[in-house]
Amino acid sequence: DVARKALRRALSADGNSTHALHLLALYQQRKGDHSAASKAWRKALSLQPNLAAFFFPLLQEELFLMNKLEELDKISEKLLEEHPGNVHVRLAHARFDKKRNSRRAAAELLAILDEHPHLLPARREASSLVLEHGSPEEVKQAFEDLLAMLASSDRGYRCGECGHSEREIFWSC
Repeated sequence: DVARKALRRALSADGNSTHALHLLALYQQRKGDHSAASKAWRKALSLQPNLAAFFFPLLQEELFLMNKLEELDKISEKLLEEHPGNVHVRLAHARFDKKRNSRRAAAELLAILDEHPHLLPARREASSLVLEHGSPEEVKQAFEDLLAMLASSDRGYRCGECGHSEREIFWSC
């Protein structure tokens, strides 16, 4: 069919096109070819580990449908080995690990937040673990941490000319 030919042409022109690989995987997924879809998403993930949070759940879904989730663990471990400092790979791994070992996932999420305190997806995942498993004091602390993080990142509008914020009535310009 026409879509498949166009995707094949795009990939023959650039076999490392993440966009074309993603579209091919979506096409294969719709056709019911879970093996081909997972192969395309694996390649896209290896080419763009910074997009791990996007590709990893898609790959997980396909491997689940094929009853091959053990492969996802190998893929995740390999990505961590190849890109140990990549926050996106670490976050995707922690999300996956959350279902298997919530304590280990919580430790990884806290390590990520120590390095990147304003990373909202990590904060959201860590907070959800606290809500599920934490004491009332831990839940309160997680909420206070979230509020503090939001307060420090909400700078509001500032005039580009004079620097005054929207909270100030009289502007210099």
